[in-house]
Amino acid sequence: MIGFYLSTNFYFISVMTETIIEAIIKLFAIITDTHEESLSGNGRELVKAFLEDILDAKSVEKYIGLYNHLLNSYTNEFAGKSTDKNNVQKNKILEICNNITSEHELFERILIIIQLLEFIKKENIYTDEELEYVDTVSENLNIIQEEYNDIKNFILYGIDKVKNKGQICLVDGNETIDNKEIKHIYNKNQIVTIESFHIKSKNILIFKYHGDRNLYLNGHKIQTNRTYILAPGSVLKTSRIRPVYYSRILAEFHKREDQQKITYCANNIEYKFDKRTYGVHRFNLIEESGQMVGIIGGSGSGKSTLLNVLNGNLPLYKGKITINGYDLHKDKEIVQGLIGYVPQDDLLIEDLTVYENLFYSAKLSLGNLPEEELINNIEKLLVDFDLYDVKDLKVGNPLKKFISGGQRKRLNVALELIREPSVLFIDEPTSGLSSMDSEKMMNLLKRQTYKGKLVISVIHQPSSDIYKLFDRIIIIDKGGYIIFNGNPIYAITYFKTEAHFINSEESECLSCGNIKTEQPLRIIEARKVNPYGKFLKERRITPEEWYKLYISNADVRINNKIEKNLERKRKLPQTNFHIPGAIKQFIIYTIRDIKAKLTNTQYILITLIEAPLLALILGIFTRYNAGTADNPNKYIFSENDNILVYIFMSVLVALFLGLIQSADEIFKDKKILKRESFLNLSKLSFLNSKVVILFTLSAFQMLIYTIIGNTILGIKGMTFHYWLILFSTACFANILGLNLSASLKSAISIYILIPLLLIPQILFSGAVVDFKKMPNFGKPNYYSPVIGDIMTSRWAFEALAV
Repeated sequence: MIGFYLSTNFYFISVMTETIIEAIIKLFAIITDTHEESLSGNGRELVKAFLEDILDAKSVEKYIGLYNHLLNSYTNEFAGKSTDKNNVQKNKILEICNNITSEHELFERILIIIQLLEFIKKENIYTDEELEYVDTVSENLNIIQEEYNDIKNFILYGIDKVKNKGQICLVDGNETIDNKEIKHIYNKNQIVTIESFHIKSKNILIFKYHGDRNLYLNGHKIQTNRTYILAPGSVLKTSRIRPVYYSRILAEFHKREDQQKITYCANNIEYKFDKRTYGVHRFNLIEESGQMVGIIGGSGSGKSTLLNVLNGNLPLYKGKITINGYDLHKDKEIVQGLIGYVPQDDLLIEDLTVYENLFYSAKLSLGNLPEEELINNIEKLLVDFDLYDVKDLKVGNPLKKFISGGQRKRLNVALELIREPSVLFIDEPTSGLSSMDSEKMMNLLKRQTYKGKLVISVIHQPSSDIYKLFDRIIIIDKGGYIIFNGNPIYAITYFKTEAHFINSEESECLSCGNIKTEQPLRIIEARKVNPYGKFLKERRITPEEWYKLYISNADVRINNKIEKNLERKRKLPQTNFHIPGAIKQFIIYTIRDIKAKLTNTQYILITLIEAPLLALILGIFTRYNAGTADNPNKYIFSENDNILVYIFMSVLVALFLGLIQSADEIFKDKKILKRESFLNLSKLSFLNSKVVILFTLSAFQMLIYTIIGNTILGIKGMTFHYWLILFSTACFANILGLNLSASLKSAISIYILIPLLLIPQILFSGAVVDFKKMPNFGKPNYYSPVIGDIMTSRWAFEALAV
């Protein structure tokens, strides 16, 4: 029985509270009292073993005292009540269960039931009365009846009595088994038989084994015919069989017959930054649906580079990457939509809500889905990613937050998953998040593998729990050297063995079950010391040496498997991915951009008042009242010498407003374009949407400006002509600003360059400096200079003046 507690203490430590341990002690005491002859003596030893495994000596003494007190109390309370003793005991159980259900989730309740079943099992001797009380506890803890029956049958009677055979997996040395409903893993030369049961509601694996040889769970010897919990990241092995990993068994229960299998192969791939510098050295990889692969390494080792090589963002120097036999680079159109990529930065439209970000992303990638189905998919995704409560909040930015950092990260991933890619690449999904948010994020990604997806993620400083979620780990060293590719737990023992550590086979802490996830990197980057004990710059083992060691130990089976799958083309999964036509894309882009602008109140306010305000200022201060002898205050248009100034300043206003509004339009969306580049959307549709919106805005601004300015100055019958010329000038500035926005890499550079574009327009307009007094560079002085001929301001000013 102690073996069972050793296997579950890591789970219980993580969920243990005083209320739950007291509830367990009370239930132990009641069940002990149900049949004094069988449990009263042995019960104390079992309870003590349970407590000693999860608590310190002082706490053990405290709760043993509580157990003894409760046992005596129940014995006295139930004495003389033979007729209604069962009812009294059941009422006590009901009271305890009510306290548990009010505070603890289903996961914890299932663990309590497993504890109670093992408690009464006692060398396979138990009474009907004891079993009846456990049944009562299960019923009052609201455990699914069918699932409870299977758990009970698995623990007490064996797999033959389990009704749902599809939740059983056998691991043995037999190539086939008789019952085809039971899942089976063939492990060559394995003598012992491992029986596991999958508790589907909470994704828990329990197991026991039979056989003459010893079996070790995470390096600890376990007993035959005892029930153990197989925690995430666990490994089962003996000296003569290949290790059996938690992820391998769990994958059997998450296989989906209705979903086409994905096989991702990278064969002898290499990547170079230039002719001399390697980004990734020769490397092989083969992964299948339902796996979560982590890429870890020191700072600057090339993790993000490797991820971008694997997802096809960077061209290969050598080698080939295929998905079900289709080349990732040569067959782009065929594999389009199968790959999703989430960069490290949060690529969100900050002025839209959470829901709107998802909605427009879905519209651009799921063009064939009916609106109702599209909305249902979004609503489901919002619930799955715990974003439903914030769906109507603006995304904002890191400086002006409306949603938390964790919610931004989850939305970033949800934007990619809305189109259901089969292979998801994600760069540092936990960066900047708290430990709790990081765990929530990685569990969300792990759940995607249960749906048949392949998830490949760069991960930085994972906790023990997060590390155990990965099915495989790729470790990259500085210089782009891949030095490990295998099971995460084996990575710990591999590097400890190579570094000649004592107890190198132990992968986790004996007392808490945690893994020192930083240990491999510490071993890899360990430096030499001088005779005085000070660290030197040189490493004990160079990246090249680690790489050679990895190549020499590379699994031959992986290479054989790659050869079999590389050229064999198989059917790709069906997907709803469909890019809408160019016109529909244009409409979606336009609506999305207008909504984003309308939500920015400050932007709308400035845009609406800027043109009329400038018209008022210019109109009032250029309205010169020459007057007449009879009426000195009378305004006479023909006598106003400032009309040319007004015309010239109007041209500058059109240029300035048009340029300043468009200067960052493409630049601010570059991150979104980077995300959407995977979809191969129409760049022309995106650009046209920008042009239409800017032209419409300029048309409105110039109309208001012209009406107000011309009215103040008494320019009559020329409103349309003035508007058309100023609008055309603003349109030129819009296009100039868009080119500027697309060409430069920072907002500061854009705004610094604006004066360099505007000042020549002022100087060579013909209004500031007379063309006759400028160098003509060989042309007669009655012609305007060439530089003046190419200035929009010159032609706009001339058109308005004439």
